[in-house]
Amino acid sequence: MKRQGWSEQAIHTALSALIVRTVYATSEHASYFTMRDNSAAAELYSSCPDWLPGRNALYTITDQLFALKEQLEQHLCMMTDHLFNIDNKLMLFDLTNFYFEGSKREIKLREVHTAPDEDYLLEITSPSKAMTEASMNRQWRSRFEAELIKMGEI
Repeated sequence: MKRQGWSEQAIHTALSALIVRTVYATSEHASYFTMRDNSAAAELYSSCPDWLPGRNALYTITDQLFALKEQLEQHLCMMTDHLFNIDNKLMLFDLTNFYFEGSKREIKLREVHTAPDEDYLLEITSPSKAMTEASMNRQWRSRFEAELIKMGEI
């Protein structure tokens, strides 16, 4: 926020408002009274025990924060990734062959734990999956045997 040219007062107001709105889930209007009567959030950043942001400041600070929404989200995501050593990965599963006709069938998922920095396995157990795999195995066997016969004829 300092890089955006915010004053110390505005930064203290924003951080205090964020704490109160997150912890107490109050509106801008109620945030003022919560800070005044029930919270020391305003004192955490101002180092002045009697400091309290004005009511109008609490209303305007949310608009100013919203203007920085994209930058704040990117910064918080980067900081979280850095703090917790997170490597963002996107895994896609093609489930187009899993369809059910006429009845509901139970699908069981098993959670598999792995060591950090390793891929993980998602095991899906369902009657449809078993039927599809059996059919694929039969087709592979018949094609493989046909190719062996062709090779023997040469």
